[in-house]
Amino acid sequence: MSKIPESADIDKEVREFVEKRKTLILATSSAEGKPTASYAPFVKSGTSFYVFLSTTVPRTGDILETKQVSVLLIADECESKNIFARHRIEMLCRAVMISREYSLYETTLALFRKKFGKIFDEMPKLADFKLFCLTPTGVVRYVKGFGQAYDLYADLTLSTRVTGPGHTPRVEK
Repeated sequence: MSKIPESADIDKEVREFVEKRKTLILATSSAEGKPTASYAPFVKSGTSFYVFLSTTVPRTGDILETKQVSVLLIADECESKNIFARHRIEMLCRAVMISREYSLYETTLALFRKKFGKIFDEMPKLADFKLFCLTPTGVVRYVKGFGQAYDLYADLTLSTRVTGPGHTPRVEK
């Protein structure tokens, strides 16, 4: 039986996992229930994730309409030991557009520039790109393999290890 990692170990592992990611996957739904999946480069500050999204694509309309988005951070396929059990963080987030007039806008731009360099410099100049703050609402789930799931608080620190019956083999008839 494997040893359950200490809280500090999981907290450090989650922090490092997030720091290594440059993009996150977004799942949105329109008010009519039409789903859209996409991705976006992000920066993290405090308990929130920030993304620049173009208003010319459906996902942004969904976010503006519903104010929510499901977010997935997932390990690259090439760094995964088991393709069926990739490390990942899943969360439902409240989405708020940040106006260019707020100081938070400029502070967040600086984080994007630091993380992505010169390639980011043109983004804020494009009128259709808007800054969104994505803040986890409720439980955040960290999965690092089969039988290794953890519920996290919004600040991505360990809440509890997920326990239950687990995966069961299919019985042949």
